[in-house]
Amino acid sequence: MRLAERAARIGCELFMLDDGWFGARRNDAAGLGDWVVSSAVFPEGLEPLVTHVHALGMKFGIWVEPEGVNPDSDLYRAHPDWVIHYPGRPRTAGRNHLKLDYARSGTVPSGSA
Repeated sequence: MRLAERAARIGCELFMLDDGWFGARRNDAAGLGDWVVSSAVFPEGLEPLVTHVHALGMKFGIWVEPEGVNPDSDLYRAHPDWVIHYPGRPRTAGRNHLKLDYARSGTVPSGSA
């Protein structure tokens, strides 16, 4: 909230909450794909921050990477078949991320399992 206050003082119009607000996301190797607010980081949820940002006259934005998933995530553990891969071969990760296969027939990934 202090950072939002500083942003408002210098004339920012949008306060964007970046990576780390969700699931077990405390580094780049875990949690990506688990789009549930972390109660460890935001015990009261995001509403108090959003309300504060709006009261300061700014819009509120939130970062997501809907195409990405970490192998160390609830989403991947529940649906490893949802990532782009060639059956029988190791899955290729970049920056500890795999990519969800949105072209996969019959499945539309919509967040945490």
